[in-house]
Amino acid sequence: MLIMKRKLCLAALLAVALPCQAQQAELPPPANGTTHPQLQRALKEIVGLIATVTELLEGVQDKATADAAAPNVQACMSLIAELSPALEYIQQAELNSALQQAGLTPERLKTSRAQLEAKRFYGSMALATALGLPPYAAVGLSEPGPELLEELGRELSSAVAGKVPGLSGGPGLTEATAWKMRADANQLQHIRTIMEAIPGAIKEEQTLVRTQEGPIYGRMTFILARGDKCYRLQMWFDITAYIRAEEAARAAEPELPPAHTDTPEAPAEELPQPQASVTEFAEAMLELHSTLQAVKNKLSAFYAARKLGDIRDRIREAEEMMPKLPPAEVQAALQAAGVNAAAIRNEFNRLRKADYYGSESLREAIDTHFPLNQSYTKP
Repeated sequence: MLIMKRKLCLAALLAVALPCQAQQAELPPPANGTTHPQLQRALKEIVGLIATVTELLEGVQDKATADAAAPNVQACMSLIAELSPALEYIQQAELNSALQQAGLTPERLKTSRAQLEAKRFYGSMALATALGLPPYAAVGLSEPGPELLEELGRELSSAVAGKVPGLSGGPGLTEATAWKMRADANQLQHIRTIMEAIPGAIKEEQTLVRTQEGPIYGRMTFILARGDKCYRLQMWFDITAYIRAEEAARAAEPELPPAHTDTPEAPAEELPQPQASVTEFAEAMLELHSTLQAVKNKLSAFYAARKLGDIRDRIREAEEMMPKLPPAEVQAALQAAGVNAAAIRNEFNRLRKADYYGSESLREAIDTHFPLNQSYTKP
């Protein structure tokens, strides 16, 4: 798997987050043994960007120079990510030669990164995040004190005032101050509104929490940089009323007789966990959205086409377990994870209007795995 090894090497030496592929693109080599001129230009740009990032990192001597380098590093990393699909078509020997000619030896790349890591990026959260790391890679995690929680709570309550009708409680930074949501399904949309009211919040995970006392919560864990410190915090949403209303509606529905089958049921311990399947479903849908969003040209269309089959398999496997959970729990988890069905449909429509950027492989992949007018966001 040539492409994967190449990209992992770049990522390890320079923290360049190039997407990995399961296998190399099976394309016939050029007749003259050289890369197409358009790909040669892309290769030249990629190597030039890596050289620029390396020079910027080598020039960092303290926090001031680290902060100053961060915007340019971030810009270069974004351009590298956009150009990375071209590496699918470029031979490893040609990439190695281009890097060597630019003076980008493995030793040089490794040294520039290792020295910064040893210094913890001189405390520059901006540089750490520009290189694809969490901000606490530069400053560690601090314990949030009551003063910070009180201050953040006031800011949050002020920011969402008037934007979340029907919502009570808050500011949600602890279980005791959870936002209380009504049974109306539209209330779930306020989860995103509240999280977006926290500038710079980086979501780590979302969890459905059932307590022995009865309340059911959606809990978000996120990272927040404040001043020169970084904190891991939680946001709590009391979704008990919504869950109970959905469970009651489900219980009132007449039960259908079970379908006859001669196949014995699998032992309970061998069945996958239904809640885990919701998480897998949400993650697959988010990956589907990001994959479609990344398509901007024919090369990126080819890259996306190769991922859609695996994504659809993940979605289908998770869907098989969905009926074992109350729909309310599933919907709440998807909302908390940020799955946006309308946005995904818009991406499909955008690609169809763009005629798949001339990529027959993308057209075939979408027609096969995600045919028109089929729903992929309702379990």
